[in-house]
Amino acid sequence: GRRGRPGVTEASREGGMASIIPVSGVGKGPGPREGVLVALKLSRPDDALSVDALNKEIVVFEALCRAPGEPPCPRLFDVVDHPAPGLVMEWCPTDLERWWAERHADRTGFADLCEALAAVCRRVREYAVVSEMELGRRVVHADIKPRNILLSEEGRWLLTDFGAAKSRAVDDEAWIAT
Repeated sequence: GRRGRPGVTEASREGGMASIIPVSGVGKGPGPREGVLVALKLSRPDDALSVDALNKEIVVFEALCRAPGEPPCPRLFDVVDHPAPGLVMEWCPTDLERWWAERHADRTGFADLCEALAAVCRRVREYAVVSEMELGRRVVHADIKPRNILLSEEGRWLLTDFGAAKSRAVDDEAWIAT
């Protein structure tokens, strides 16, 4: 990886722009302990759009994880660059879409959904504040949907998939007007 920590186990990739697969963590220090499940998101080396999107995502992930406190996204453990750009990040076992599919018929399902959406709104606000603070520009996620909202093993709702994020300088008047 770029940060000098050991790599992750090799895994196969599905079609699409990028895929996320669970692998066993082998990092040391601030990364995951050996045997801890992490997610590996790889771009497709033969797809320039995939590589570009993941490189943009890496910049945002690194900025969000640099800020003090808990990041509004999965924790980033490492960035790999061979055979193509990739992220080694905190494994989140489910997303909002799957979570809701399992709970919508529960007696407390709707109340649980309202609480989850309130938590997601807090993450969106944290994302906006931290990205402006760390990157010096306003960043809009541009692809918030249930599949891009993950539930961590600790029960925190987190944003992911920053490849479509758009940004402008903080003082850009046209951006402020929209």
